[in-house]
Amino acid sequence: MNFRTRIRFVVALATLTMLVPGAAPPVRAQIPPTFKNLKVLPKDISRPALVGQMREITGALSVRCGFCHAGGNPQTLEGVNFASDSLETKRVARVMMRMVREINSSLLPQTGRDTTRLARVNCFTCHHGARRPEALADTLQRAIDQGGAPAAIASYRALRDQYYGRAIYDFGESSLSFFAEHVAVTHPEAAMPLLELNLEFFPKSVNTRVMMGDRLIAKGDTAAAVKRWQEALDLDPSNRFVQGKIDAVRGAKH
Repeated sequence: MNFRTRIRFVVALATLTMLVPGAAPPVRAQIPPTFKNLKVLPKDISRPALVGQMREITGALSVRCGFCHAGGNPQTLEGVNFASDSLETKRVARVMMRMVREINSSLLPQTGRDTTRLARVNCFTCHHGARRPEALADTLQRAIDQGGAPAAIASYRALRDQYYGRAIYDFGESSLSFFAEHVAVTHPEAAMPLLELNLEFFPKSVNTRVMMGDRLIAKGDTAAAVKRWQEALDLDPSNRFVQGKIDAVRGAKH
């Protein structure tokens, strides 16, 4: 099929699609030309400026307009009541917008530094593409409080599958191991399973093995602890900290 024939084919296909019963043309977003009930944004804000700010918010939270605006079709925005304050998310958004404005206009200058060289705060600063602006540890803590280690592990796997490679959560080597160390105080039975999970994703992690040895020592299993520390030392032979742990345990036996 040469170029001219391809062009004719595309035009014919487009025409046919428009003639097929039930095939509706795309509907443009029903954003009103004028705005009502503005309480934070300037009442004389231009349409492009308002739309741009709304897009910044929806992008930062990975949501659509229907997250804050009630009624109508959330896909096409047809019939959406933009002036309504019925949704809690819209009322909260106003408070967050005031907070951002206060930080940028008042608090940053109070640092005494050149504000042109400071990063200005925006929605993405905290949300990173998530509706709830919370760290991975916060999400896992809620899961572990509700269902223990199995719930936290399931949550971690699901979050990693969905968000790995994005800015929402930190799936680095230290994130889960430090969380395991933190919950060892309130959920001691959950620490080791979480460390084992971290070792699954980071099989050469020295620090994870060190923490596992510490947990085993706390349980009185010296032999298993030394085994984990030795694994860590094999990966990092010059690590005097780990060698000191092993020497201290062995010295205590003599």
